[in-house]
Amino acid sequence: GARPSINQVDFHYSRNSNDLIQNLNGQAWLLLMQFETSDRFGNDEKVNGAYLADRNFQQDAGARRSRISFDNPINAFPEDFYAEAAKLSEAVFVGRLDAPEWHVQVFSRSGFLTPKLIMEASGQGTGEIVLPFKIKAGGGARFFVSITYRGTLQSDLLGFAVPAPEQPVPMGLSITTYNKPGYVRHNLEIIRSSNAYKAGLIDLLIVNNGDAIQGLPEDIEVMHPGNVGGTGGFSAGAAHFRDKGRRHFVIMDDDIVLLTDMVDRFFALSCFARGMHIGSLAEIENTPRRLVKEQGANVSPQHTFGLELVHPMIDIHGWFKDQIYDFREVDYSGWWALMVDLTTAPKSGVPAFYFIKRDDITFGFESRLAGTPTVVFPNLIVAHSEEGAASYFYYDVRNDLVMRARNNTHLGISIRGIAQELATKFMTYKLDEQRMFNQALSDFMSGPKQLEAQPVSVTLGKVRKLAGTRIPLPEDSPVISSDEVVSTRRMALAWLRPSSWRAPDPLPLVPEGHRACVTEIGGYIQMLPFSEKGIAHHRSMANIWSFLRGIALLGRLAITRGKIVARYQEGQK
Repeated sequence: GARPSINQVDFHYSRNSNDLIQNLNGQAWLLLMQFETSDRFGNDEKVNGAYLADRNFQQDAGARRSRISFDNPINAFPEDFYAEAAKLSEAVFVGRLDAPEWHVQVFSRSGFLTPKLIMEASGQGTGEIVLPFKIKAGGGARFFVSITYRGTLQSDLLGFAVPAPEQPVPMGLSITTYNKPGYVRHNLEIIRSSNAYKAGLIDLLIVNNGDAIQGLPEDIEVMHPGNVGGTGGFSAGAAHFRDKGRRHFVIMDDDIVLLTDMVDRFFALSCFARGMHIGSLAEIENTPRRLVKEQGANVSPQHTFGLELVHPMIDIHGWFKDQIYDFREVDYSGWWALMVDLTTAPKSGVPAFYFIKRDDITFGFESRLAGTPTVVFPNLIVAHSEEGAASYFYYDVRNDLVMRARNNTHLGISIRGIAQELATKFMTYKLDEQRMFNQALSDFMSGPKQLEAQPVSVTLGKVRKLAGTRIPLPEDSPVISSDEVVSTRRMALAWLRPSSWRAPDPLPLVPEGHRACVTEIGGYIQMLPFSEKGIAHHRSMANIWSFLRGIALLGRLAITRGKIVARYQEGQK
């Protein structure tokens, strides 16, 4: 049967077309997306799913015919997204083919339903193809291409396009980086090889928070603002491109891997999209599985620290991949790769003291309140590293509370929810996170002026001392896990049993989130997701003292919550 492959001896896609605008059949076409033939992001452990190939599709009087299908997230055309976000009503499939015989079909498909043939064309030898199809908002389909051929198929152009605008306008692109030169150099190669960049339509900026990167091309503008974090990098990029009169700019993390057509797809969207931010779906890089981190998310109004992720951990090539084609507006998309509409986004931005974490969430949420939602396209995919610093936990907690205070009309700060979080950290004896949680509560209650006055480096140094030390996972430790739902009451009772204070030797490994496994043992190693490292936790009296301090802080917050919220909202005026 059909299976993914990247080594089809009878299909050669050279993709030598280096023009953003293609002239076919006497008309100029702007490429919305060219087909990718590998979506593994350079990771040989990942299975390529860019196309499906069947070498023995059809036998006819001894002549073998092959078929390739591009029905997959990276190469299918998502109807609603281009109709709703780009306001397009028609698109075309364009291609240049060469084979003894070939037959191209464009299909429309909704979910798992049987594909519906829309357009087709046949030929022999070399041919140029333009196959138009109508799209509409609310159609809910994806369009994909299937090619049947005899012999060897060669091509240098396969993709979807629309009539080209008369004067394309340059788009900004900013990378914020902190000591990840390998990622930056790799992505710069992809960006600079894009058709849009070669056409002079990508205005590129690097905001370097860390050490100087050796070997950068001389024509790239680089800022060195010091370590201002992801928040400062975003603000610097937004201000830079506003000053230059750009309507759109793409903010990118430095720990992502791009596919070859990503920049051109963003640029094509910048020619049409208005009044919304365009986000990218993030696949988790450091695992061979094709898992989605999220396709955007919404902020939970009542559950403090609560986020409602769209399609987390769905297999991008699994049975449920069709769900990612459902169009929706979301509160935010991560800054791993997000195209921002600078003309409609709030100009107030995110406070510099955020430094990192929840800045993308706050920006997206407040943008949506101001009338600029975020839409996350399923054919804009990056691979995102999940190796974050332990100190990020502090910023997640503190900045979520700040976001809720800034937008308290729409988002609540739940005392009960904070208490449950405190109790969970206490009863799983994560002393490092208990201490960071307490520090986050204390700093949040100090108010925006105090946070603005304290140098970022001072806060970061303080938090790093509280963060747990990551250690390599021991090879001789057993792994225990359980999906059992454990009540807070049961976990509290475990604290009272003397036997449960004894730590096993060696310490067992417990996957993140499996708190049922730690109710009867006095120590364990928390396995960090998508990593070969962990953090050791032990029951101790320090857990108790830290918990009591957290309760005292929480009591103070309950009494002064109204005044604290007023101070943050006053700071926005």
